[in-house]
Amino acid sequence: MADARFTLLNRTNEIGANSYLLEIGDTRMVLDAGMHPKENGARSIPRYEDLRHDSIDAIIVTHSHLDHVGTLPILMRDQPSARVFMTPPTAALAEALLHNSVNVMKSQLVELGIEEYPLFTHRAIDELVPRASKWYVSAPQRPLFLEAIPRRLPEPTRCRPGPPYWD
Repeated sequence: MADARFTLLNRTNEIGANSYLLEIGDTRMVLDAGMHPKENGARSIPRYEDLRHDSIDAIIVTHSHLDHVGTLPILMRDQPSARVFMTPPTAALAEALLHNSVNVMKSQLVELGIEEYPLFTHRAIDELVPRASKWYVSAPQRPLFLEAIPRRLPEPTRCRPGPPYWD
């Protein structure tokens, strides 16, 4: 069995800027590429400087919250050979969120004088979207945990279940 290492890339030991390096044997992958919502500029970015340029095999995005996807353009720029995995709904939401982040950073540059902003541009996002879209992972028909629920459940009497949402 291959050795495994799990390394925190967050700058602090709190929620925000979620990013982890998982190494299994010779395979290296980064789980999430978050931006810390309470920090500005370089302090909001995980410790990507600890990763050698183009040394990651894969980037896996778990979901499209800012603290999990907010610095994906930076990580993809620094790791040009890494395959990017996420569900199509995560990719669609992430693209919108990242474009909005550029607008927010441009406003903060003017209003707060944060000279490092924006950390990436609309053009950078547009150039990276096709690269990420090649590696979408389809969501399962049913989440695996539902397999443990008995098949014969009583029918709801007052409400109907809404459409499934697995992301």
